[in-house]
Parts: sequence; C-alpha cells; structure tokens
Amino acid sequence: MPENTRTTPVCQHSLLTAVAPQHAVVDSGSSALRHGRSARCCPERAERLTRLVHRDGPSTGTCPSRDEHAPFPQPMNPGDAMPSYEAVIFDFGGVLTTNLDDCARAFARRTGLPDDAYLHAVTVNPVGRQLFAQLERGDITQEAWNAEIAQLLGIDGTDLMRRALTPLKPEAPMVEAARAIRAAGLRTAVLSNSMGMSPFNLYEPWKLEDEHDVVVLSEQVRMRKPDPEIYQLTLRQLGCRGPECIFVDDIEANLRPAQDLGITTIHAQQPDQTLLRLGELLGLPIAVL
Repeated sequence: MPENTRTTPVCQHSLLTAVAPQHAVVDSGSSALRHGRSARCCPERAERLTRLVHRDGPSTGTCPSRDEHAPFPQPMNPGDAMPSYEAVIFDFGGVLTTNLDDCARAFARRTGLPDDAYLHAVTVNPVGRQLFAQLERGDITQEAWNAEIAQLLGIDGTDLMRRALTPLKPEAPMVEAARAIRAAGLRTAVLSNSMGMSPFNLYEPWKLEDEHDVVVLSEQVRMRKPDPEIYQLTLRQLGCRGPECIFVDDIEANLRPAQDLGITTIHAQQPDQTLLRLGELLGLPIAVL
C-alpha cells in the first residue's frame, strides 16, 4: 500500500504513497539500455505467446516449483552474456487492480466525507502514514488499523478496510497479459504491500497462488516495499537473478531498489502504456498485449 508520491495530484500524495523516503527514480523506460542489452524474450516464447493470446483467450500455464529456501542466485559477472527475461514481477494494487485512489475517493463520498479526506488521512497525516507502514509489515492488526483510522476521520471503524476497498476490481487487460506471459513459459510473481489479512482478506478471491508462480505479501514476510530485502526474497523464490526479471509497480519509490538489483522496471501509470512497454521489453508484437 502506501509507499511514496505518484503522479496523481491528491494533496501531492496518493493512497499508495503514504510512507516511504522521498527520492527521484530513474525513468523505467531507460532500464534496458541502462543494463546494456536488447530487452527481449526468446523468439520461441514470443511466437508461443502470440498464438496463445490470439486464440479464444490465454490459458494458465504451469512452471517448475521453486524452493523458497534455495540459495540466492549468484550475481552475473561483467563478461557474462546477458540473459533473456525469465520472469515478470507484478505489484498488485493499482497494477493488477483498478486505481486505488479512485476507490478511496468513492469511499469518502459514500461516507459523507470530502473526496480526498480518506486519502489525506492515510497518506498525509503523519499518524495515518505510520499506521499504514505498521499494517503493511504486520506490526498491527487490520482491526487496530480500522479503529485508529476511523478515529482520525471521525467515522465508524467497523470493517473499515472492507468498506473502503469494495469498488476495487481486476484490471482485466493486465490480468490477462500476466496469464499469457506465464503460459508462454515465463514465470510470474506478485509482490504486494498488503493491507492486513483479517477480518478482510483482499487477496482471497483472486487465487493468486494459482495464477502466479510466486506470491510475496508484505505482512507474511514482515517487510515491505521499498525494503531491499523483500525484492531479494522475491528473486530467491523465483530462482532468478535481477537482470532476468521485469518489475511492474505504480509507485516510483518502489522501483529504485529493484533497479539496484539489476531488475528492469516499468512505472505503471496507465494500463495501455504498461502493456505497450511490456511488449517492447519482451520483444512481442504490440497487438499481442
């Protein structure tokens, strides 16, 4: 959830940008060049993905399971040939789902608050920002968060997280693209700053473990983006080195630690542009995605 500022002009913050260091991030569009390679998947995978997406719909492929306790893959030597991409790592909220800020504004209106009141409470108010960081790391329960945020807003805190996220829906083109990428033989992962798992589990209906090879939720591992260790954990579970992966996130502050590990990044702002960039990096016809 909240990590740093985005481009959405809500009091210069957003629901996903509440508690992280303020620093600039290199534009993800230059990542492939920065790593000194042509950013492509192998032709066989591209051809397979083209066939998959142009039929009735992408099927869900299966990939080899990975030991989450396996040693961290060794870094590449400067003289090593650059690999093709092996995996794509997706953020959840705001990438595989519809926009969380829009969801927050809708909640405020339903509750009789000013449009940006809820966003302000969790992204600008220092107490609210700290509460979200604690929730993401599993340091406090969702019920405790509900009560504290409700007090800041002066509203009923009963099942607040569920009420706030009711309008959230799948971002269908992104979900389908992830399925097609996996079916083509690449691994996919979800790396998400969670919002508590009880009493409301946002992830449960999505069956993420069935759709992706690796799922890393911050509360379960007691660390959050942009902590570098959570990216290292994700690579370890994928069995990949950084330069073999693409990471898609809608929060700029979450991209820098991934780039530091050699991961190519995409700053997701509009689904069509994100899909276009994925197509370019994977060497796929744009129409495929």
